[in-house]
Amino acid sequence: QAGEPIPFDTVTSARDGIAEVFYTISTALNGEADPVYTLLHLRVAGHLRPDHSDALLLTADVLEELGQHELAAETYGTFPPEDPSFVTAEIGRAGALRSQGKSDSAIEALQTLSRSHGDLLGVQFALADLLRAEERFDEAEVAYSAAIDLSVAAKAENWVLYFYRGICHEQSKDWAPAEADFRKALELNATQPQV
Repeated sequence: QAGEPIPFDTVTSARDGIAEVFYTISTALNGEADPVYTLLHLRVAGHLRPDHSDALLLTADVLEELGQHELAAETYGTFPPEDPSFVTAEIGRAGALRSQGKSDSAIEALQTLSRSHGDLLGVQFALADLLRAEERFDEAEVAYSAAIDLSVAAKAENWVLYFYRGICHEQSKDWAPAEADFRKALELNATQPQV
């Protein structure tokens, strides 16, 4: 708008360009070929450009697919807090920790994230889901309530928040709030068979 050139910062060198080629190939291979081939290309991209956030996230995802949960957690853990992908990486790290059987560490990671980024619906939702999966229903209900409070409006896609919070109430034998949440879920998505 000021008539000045905008700096081109996606690829600043030949090395960055080659890293981008390997990353692009890995995205084309992902889901179409053996995950090891995808991982091979991702590792080259990550070696050439260690700060390539998208390549790191996909690397961790492929490692999870290959059952390498510890390596996935380590990869997710490389994101510094100031990185725009930090929240996504921390949620992924919590999932990888849980897959290793380290549920307490996973919950602790998401609780820490909820203290620093508690204003994000996805963070509260991830924490609530993990707590529910670990049958810590009272704590999960609090996190689902926080997620519901953060949702801009009661939209059709938010039926799941009410449904899962209703399950938490039901498991805690709080029948009236459970019914209210199930009815709200039906109101938002009347054809949802789970509800």
